Amino acid sequence: MSYGTRVLIFIFLVIRCGFSKGEQTVVPAVYVFGDSLVDVGNNNYLRISVARADHPYYGIDFPTHKPNGRFSNGKNAADFISEKLGLATSPPYLSLTAKSNANKNNVSLDGVSFASSGAGIFNGTDERFVSSIFHFSTIILFWPTFYFSTKMGIGKKIGLKMR
Repeated sequence: MSYGTRVLIFIFLVIRCGFSKGEQTVVPAVYVFGDSLVDVGNNNYLRISVARADHPYYGIDFPTHKPNGRFSNGKNAADFISEKLGLATSPPYLSLTAKSNANKNNVSLDGVSFASSGAGIFNGTDERFVSSIFHFSTIILFWPTFYFSTKMGIGKKIGLKMR
């Protein structure tokens, strides 16, 4: 059995067994790290990127029927997990930091997606596209930046709850 198949089975079992209808699980937020399987649009905010999901066929089965940065025709794994937890889909990290975003100082307490399509777990995996995508080692560094800027933006009391 391939590694990817084992990961999908594990995720399915966690979702299936982790939530019963009789109990209410409180999950404050979903923070997503990964590649195209869970990317919700970070690559669309890169100026030069060959890995963009802004073509008409991406998102055709999504509720808006428009391209939305997901490398699928509808929802991806991160969307389904957030939905199952009763949370909104985590916005792309770069949408919160983009200069063109009028709401760039808004914080998302429901979570954020740091996932970027094409990100390899090893820095050499994506050598050909080094200038147009993020390495996983870079994606991981987005978390402390987000955490501390959010903590400063919403106050120390709420920021301490964000773990």
